Amino acid sequence: MTLQTKDDQSKDKLKQYLENWLRQEGWEAEMAWGRSHGTGIRAFRAGKRWMIEVKGIGSCPEMRVN
Repeated sequence: MTLQTKDDQSKDKLKQYLENWLRQEGWEAEMAWGRSHGTGIRAFRAGKRWMIEVKGIGSCPEMRVN
């Protein structure tokens, strides 16, 4: 069993929102949940492919300035 951090949970919430939006817009979406390896979201529609990487808040204050 893999434990999820608070950051993992917030990324999964964002992925769920994006998955819902993509499907409403006619995209097929493949999701990598939690700590799964690979691209966070792979979406396909009408010969187009989007690769979406969802990033967390960062592990230290210096990473959170942008």
